[in-house]
Amino acid sequence: MTDRLLLIATLSLLLTACEPPEPECGLLPVYETNSGGRLYLDQCTGRMSVGDADDPERWLPAAGAGHPTLGWADDDIVTTMRQGRFVFEGVFDVWRSLDGAADLSQPGILFTGSDDTPASLLYGPGPQDSIHLRLEVGGAPDRTSIAFGCTEGERFYGTGARPQGTDHTASSPLLYAAEQGIGQRDYDLDEFDVLNGRTGDSYFPVPWTVTDRGVGVAIGGTPMSRMYLCDPFNERDTARFEVWGETLDLFIFPSGSPRQAVSDWTLASGPPVAAPDWAYGPWIAVQRGTDALLAVADQLRDEGIPATALWAQDWIGGRPNTLGGGYDLHYHWEWDEEQYPGLPDAIDSLHDDGFAFLGYFNPFITEDFVEWTEAQDNGYLPLTPDGEPYEFAIVDRYGSQVDLSNEEAWAWAKEYLAAAPEMGQDGWMCDFAEWLPLDATVGPGLSGLDLHNAYPLQWQTLNMEVLNEAWGEGNALCFNRSGWAGTQAIAPVTWGGDQETTFARDDGMPTAREIGVGLGLSGIGRYGSDIAGFSSVVGGPSTQEVYLRWVEMAAFEPVMRTHDGLAEEANHHWAVDDVTLEHFRRYARLHMQLLPYLRWLDVAYRTEGLPMMRHTILVETGEGEAWEALRDAPDQHFLGDDLLIAPVLDEGVVERSVVLPVGRWYGLLDGTSHDVTGEPTSVAVAAPLGTIPVFARAGLVLPLGDPEVVTSYPETGDVVGAADRADRLHFVVFTGADGSLTLDGRAWTLASTGAAGGGVPTLDGAPLEAACADEDATDCVQSDEDGEAVYRVDWAGAQELVGDGWTLSVDDAGGLSGTVTVRY
Repeated sequence: MTDRLLLIATLSLLLTACEPPEPECGLLPVYETNSGGRLYLDQCTGRMSVGDADDPERWLPAAGAGHPTLGWADDDIVTTMRQGRFVFEGVFDVWRSLDGAADLSQPGILFTGSDDTPASLLYGPGPQDSIHLRLEVGGAPDRTSIAFGCTEGERFYGTGARPQGTDHTASSPLLYAAEQGIGQRDYDLDEFDVLNGRTGDSYFPVPWTVTDRGVGVAIGGTPMSRMYLCDPFNERDTARFEVWGETLDLFIFPSGSPRQAVSDWTLASGPPVAAPDWAYGPWIAVQRGTDALLAVADQLRDEGIPATALWAQDWIGGRPNTLGGGYDLHYHWEWDEEQYPGLPDAIDSLHDDGFAFLGYFNPFITEDFVEWTEAQDNGYLPLTPDGEPYEFAIVDRYGSQVDLSNEEAWAWAKEYLAAAPEMGQDGWMCDFAEWLPLDATVGPGLSGLDLHNAYPLQWQTLNMEVLNEAWGEGNALCFNRSGWAGTQAIAPVTWGGDQETTFARDDGMPTAREIGVGLGLSGIGRYGSDIAGFSSVVGGPSTQEVYLRWVEMAAFEPVMRTHDGLAEEANHHWAVDDVTLEHFRRYARLHMQLLPYLRWLDVAYRTEGLPMMRHTILVETGEGEAWEALRDAPDQHFLGDDLLIAPVLDEGVVERSVVLPVGRWYGLLDGTSHDVTGEPTSVAVAAPLGTIPVFARAGLVLPLGDPEVVTSYPETGDVVGAADRADRLHFVVFTGADGSLTLDGRAWTLASTGAAGGGVPTLDGAPLEAACADEDATDCVQSDEDGEAVYRVDWAGAQELVGDGWTLSVDDAGGLSGTVTVRY
């Protein structure tokens, strides 16, 4: 798993010659991709660029004078870890240049540094038509790097889950999994605080960046890495890519557009695994025992609130948290039978009522439980540099984590985890996995530095191995917060980690959105956040306002899931008052109805590598100030290509601005419409508490499930499941442009033929009834008001529904019925 990119790439070595000629200096083309991207190399100096036949520096210009293209460094660094945060103390060496005369008589291009340090550069094809560069430096340097230049105005995105935003231009993110902490504050790498988060730390870094010009760059494997993205405080006008080691594998995707680059990277780093249908319905958190679990299930069904999963993180037991206050978990791998008596029977009951059941695991082994003794006795823990079991503080307890590079430890942990699906669990939160100390000894002579970033992949692989063996692939899931390149090929769902239960811009609700969009730019496309956050350490418990706003936002995330949070008793909840209950019911129903649309986006994610939540650069193109205003518009993104989501992320706000692209845009949840001509335009929109601005692009054919459906879990008992209404499909079509949709093998096409209106359309030439006689009537007009008409249709096969200025046609819809809502 850690060598995914390396295994699928084939290196192309330079041919040797009997009598090598004198090297020709200057940037010369040495390799070309199938799509026309070219690697240029100065064989005398090692300077490189990536361009095409017309422009050698179109994608990545060569590094400027004084900035070595090929560099290495020896450092004097001591690393320590506390509470999952890493402190680097000492001196990072300056880059030493490997630029020198090339020796073409050897395999690869050989360079020699000023102190005779040898190095070889290999190049050739990488996955998805990328360019693979491998730089190997002799003498075991601490860091190795390749540098290019910068293009004025270019923006760098990606790099994984980043609460501080999605644009990382002029920054130098370190790429290693870490505990993010609480808040995001700027301070030096050698400082440490027990609670405060540090800007740049990430639960889920991805060694990948994509620019708005359409080139992507990835670092292969799982080493400690860093990207210097034209940071003026490090090397001005330089884009440098480094690893902490002697071998750097770099993959360059000159794809031509950000959309194609992200697509190529996602498929190259690991085609996403399938997720069960029930992943796309609301998940509800439950705690405090079996009676509470079953009571919440009954309440949800009695209230008509759709939900496909209940998750009880404290099935392993709960306890007070002495550091941050509130209700926390035992870090344990076994069922707490006192807290959850009769849990297997309760899970059976939930399954019969259309609920998946989800639990919780993390890789920690703490001193309070039998796993600690077993792990110590059998050598299943990482070791300190002195050869003792590595023990450290874990929030307000002590312990360690299982060494997953040890095959026996893997099998031992797997046996514990396997008991969960045996009792019926459909999955769980596979939490943490960022804390492996860098100075630990693990497995067969490896260090924590060697395996630190691989550990999240190992943990996810173990969890999904257990679930897939029990339920079959695509039927169960674990959901993770930590990760690395390739996680999407292992674990189906990612969540954003532990945000504060506030509107705080450094670690509250706004950062949950940033993380989801940033992960999408990095290849991780199935995402959901905690409603309404977790920590409550700095800003206090969640309020009604932040809860309502978070529900609105989460309804348009791929995965909608509540969390009781650390301050469980003080936090606001979905059922705490009538206003919140009705609000949650409305948005849970809306999210459940989006299931066909989310299924459609899921197909695009698995086959094309396109995330569901999409940054503007994946959807729109352009140039100039108006385009840049759209590209950089805060607090908005797309769900697919045609729904623009603009949640309210600030306290007390009831109106916000949204930058709309050119075209006609309809308010999805109200009767508004906006015609934008010429260039993207900022509009002010009303957003009172209880509503979220969402805009649909003209031409969208939006498929919706039946509103009576309350679950998509395969076992439904007496409740209405998605399978029970498989023959009911509803559409909202937004006129003013042409559009299409292919869903479950059926192709739907919208043609806008003129100024659209309502009235009485025809179905294969026969007019519908002018009014529906009763609730069971079909092929009739249900309603026709200004700007919106609703029709009931029984589809019989390949048909055309033709209205005033629009036509909706399908190649084969036999057996389907439902409504067609036309917005005009």
